[in-house]
Formats: sequence, structure tokens, C-alpha cells
Amino acid sequence: MKPYTLISRSFRSILVFLVVCLLGGCGAKIQCWSEESFRSSDFSEEKLQKEGLALLPVIILDHSLETHRAMDSPHPSAPYAPAPGKSAKDGSVTVLSHESYQIILNEILIGKIQTKRPSFRLMPPGDVLIRLNDKNLPCDFRRFSKNFTKSGLEPDQLKCFSKALNSRYLFVSQAAVTEYKSDASVTIIWTFGRKSIIRSVNLYGQVWDTQQEKQIWDGFGVGYQRLSAYEGSVLLEQMVSSAVDSLLKTFIP
Repeated sequence: MKPYTLISRSFRSILVFLVVCLLGGCGAKIQCWSEESFRSSDFSEEKLQKEGLALLPVIILDHSLETHRAMDSPHPSAPYAPAPGKSAKDGSVTVLSHESYQIILNEILIGKIQTKRPSFRLMPPGDVLIRLNDKNLPCDFRRFSKNFTKSGLEPDQLKCFSKALNSRYLFVSQAAVTEYKSDASVTIIWTFGRKSIIRSVNLYGQVWDTQQEKQIWDGFGVGYQRLSAYEGSVLLEQMVSSAVDSLLKTFIP
């Protein structure tokens, strides 16, 4: 057998192996970070355990519901490259609905707090909605969710929610689920790539003392993933879980 034939076959084998690896995709790791913005001297886990903590349903910020469109690029995306999200014919990416985001975040948040602090007297978001509905307050809560980012919790709302929920402390959280596609394409082996994508879940939390009518804790946690060519995206639940873990490291370390 001629030497060049062996070299040719070896080259083809290596090339096939590389293509299979690329097309199979490698999952990029989820990166996390968090920060505590404020902790009052009145904040204590003992008080939360004794007097109750009601977790209001997570407020999904408006820009989480938008459809994001990639910027035009002179380089075409690679064939068979996995793309997160559901793509429409016009190239846009459709994200999940408000209710889907809220359900996922509520379930993961309450589950992880219960696991870390089983002794806490917690009221889950689902029970909060039931109790507010029984007290004829669903419209008040919808108005609060819509205006909270602008006006915060007003004293009358604090007293009203506290009385209805029979809980001194309220945990208010907001989330932004975003996806950004850059205009820069990635080149691997040959000019054969796809645009890089950054997906993130940003979770902001606050604890309010309804008796003193003031905020006693504030912090946030972020889980994000930077996808380059041929890297597979993780499930949204995994990214939410990472963001919640980051937030709770500062809230109840």
C-alpha cells in the first residue's frame, strides 16, 4: 500500500471524527454569580422561621417576553448547528410564555428554600395566590406585580397582603430571562460557523417586613451560558436552578 494512501485515509478518519464531534455538540457550562445588595440589622433567620415568610409569585420582567431577532451577518450559520428556542420562518426566536417562566421559577425557588431551610414556615407562591383570591385581592396583586418595578411596595399593600397571608415577612422576586445573539460568527476549521449566543436568567430578591413597613434584605443571582459554534444549550430549568442557587447563597448561606 502506498504511503500517501495511508496518509489520505488517516486524514479522512481524523476529519470525520472532528465533524462528528462538532455536529454532536458540546454543552457549554453554566456560569453563575451573585451579590447581596443590602441586609438590615433587623434581618434574622430566626424571625423568618418563627413569624413566617410568604413567597409572592415571581414577577417576570417585560423584556423576558419579547421575541429576539439575530442581527444580519455576512457569514451563514453552519448547517445542522443546534439553535436554542423555537425558530420561526422569518428567523425570529419565540420564547416561552409569561406563565411558563413563572411556573418554572416558582417551583424551583420554593423547592430549594425548603431543602435548605426545612424549618422555615413558608407559604409557597401557589398558596399565596389561593389566599389572595379568597380575600378578593387578585386585582390588587396584579396591579402590584405590574407596578412594583416602578413604585415598590406601598405601606397599604404591605399591610393588606400581610393580613391576608398571615405572614409578617414577604419575599418579592423578579426575573429576567434573556437571550442575546451577537453579530460575530465563529470560524472552526473552515469558514463554517454560527453566531455566538448568550442566554441568562437574572433573579432579583427582596424581603419586606410588614410590621416595620420596610425592606430588610436585597440581593440577586445570575445563571448564564455563552454558546459558541456547535455547543449545545442546556435546559431552561438547569439555568433557572443555577440562578436560584446563586441567589440563595447570599440570602440563606
